[in-house]
Amino acid sequence: MAGFAHKEHAGLQRDDCKAKGHGHDGDVGLVCFIAYFFCISALVSMRSLRFGPLSDEGALVSFLAFLGSACLTLLALAMAEPYLLHRPVHRRLSLVAAVLLFLGPAYCAVESVLSHANTWAMFFMFCLSGCGYGCCMLVWGRALAVKEVAHSARQVFADTCAAVVVMVVAMVPPEAVGMALMAVLGVVAGVVGSRKVPDTPSAELLSGQVVVSDTRNAIPKSSYFVGATLWLVYGIFWSLLGDISFTGGSMGFLVVVATIILAVAGLSIVRLHHHPIANLSRAFWLAVPLLVTGLAFFVAGEEWLIRVAVVLIVLSMVVSYMHLMAHFAALAHRPTLLPDQMFAWGWLAPYAGMFIGVFVGILLRSAGGEATNLFLPIAAGVLVVVVIASMRSIEVIAAHKRDYEARRAAAAAVEEPVDIEVQMGDVFADLGLSLREKDVAALLMQGHSQAAIAGQLFVAASTVNTHVKHIYRKACVNSKQEFIDLCQKKLEEAQTSPSVG
Repeated sequence: MAGFAHKEHAGLQRDDCKAKGHGHDGDVGLVCFIAYFFCISALVSMRSLRFGPLSDEGALVSFLAFLGSACLTLLALAMAEPYLLHRPVHRRLSLVAAVLLFLGPAYCAVESVLSHANTWAMFFMFCLSGCGYGCCMLVWGRALAVKEVAHSARQVFADTCAAVVVMVVAMVPPEAVGMALMAVLGVVAGVVGSRKVPDTPSAELLSGQVVVSDTRNAIPKSSYFVGATLWLVYGIFWSLLGDISFTGGSMGFLVVVATIILAVAGLSIVRLHHHPIANLSRAFWLAVPLLVTGLAFFVAGEEWLIRVAVVLIVLSMVVSYMHLMAHFAALAHRPTLLPDQMFAWGWLAPYAGMFIGVFVGILLRSAGGEATNLFLPIAAGVLVVVVIASMRSIEVIAAHKRDYEARRAAAAAVEEPVDIEVQMGDVFADLGLSLREKDVAALLMQGHSQAAIAGQLFVAASTVNTHVKHIYRKACVNSKQEFIDLCQKKLEEAQTSPSVG
């Protein structure tokens, strides 16, 4: 009953969304939302071009503050799901997120114009922007969850590719212009999200809704480890490679090549309107090989190889981001799961892992190059091997679970109807019911009222009333519920008795 109510409401939401029109503004909003995170990540290298190494450390800590506040916001919103379910706050939450997302980049743009850095004020502004990004994540997660699975996946794939292009464009102009563009991205993401987020279900439809813990427990604990470990490696590399400029020499050429590749990939995905996209999930395994290759180039130590390593690591993070966003959107389509919970708990692990990785990277930068060269290859190599093993084990476990459920469903579809019908006839015979009383009892077991039974059997209501009284007397019960409970108990005993014998 709860699943039906949720599906019915999801259908109403889809119709409402179609009535409002899922035009290109939805794609623009999602592109701005995804590009905002990539641009904030690139802030680490952009700050080094203007203020020098000391301010670059401040930019790293600001990025750390952004990730930490985003994690805390996602955790708080996940725990507040019972409150959010019954109150239409997502539109207002999205508008608040637009303001918060604007503050961090706007403050950095002002600092860049004035050529003066206030470290503590910058930390505070990016903490607020992290809170806004966590709020906006739930808004766009809910907006994706009401679409068809294939449509939402295509939108995530194409918009992520477009977001990378926006990130590269934002890094070409001077820092003040780039920061101003990032502030505009945050405002557009929040405002468009407030228009695209569906309404909160009414209390009547949520009366049989699954509890919050059901959705949280649907995410395997091992997936938290895998997501956190992979993004921990991203955080370490991103903080250590923050001194590399994305606009100098051969690096500019590599960025242009990567942008062209992503643009072609995005256009190809958009054209896949009439073809299944399930096979594209295989491409998500590229995240780990790209990361391993970037590690190898970094260990080599040559300048141009380090530049290539930056591109490979960024591409790996983009693929992983694309995978997680599409995966959580697909899970949120299930009638027994809550979209806000999926995106809150699901993204908590990657952001927490990247937070830890950036923190470790800051410590390595403070310790010096020798500690970095000794620790980073060993730690990152072990982490990558663990990620590969964990991802493979999860895939095997999931495949075995799917096969088991398919075999059990096929066996139940063939055997269950005949067995239950025969066993229910034996239960009624043990109670001493007549042939007509068995027909009435079978309809009682289905929850029909006496008037409905009379209509189905084409007899008078008084006749059905008499049969019901005889059935209750023979079964030694006083109500329909007691009769149903008695029959179910006898049916369970009949089903277990052959195995005992």
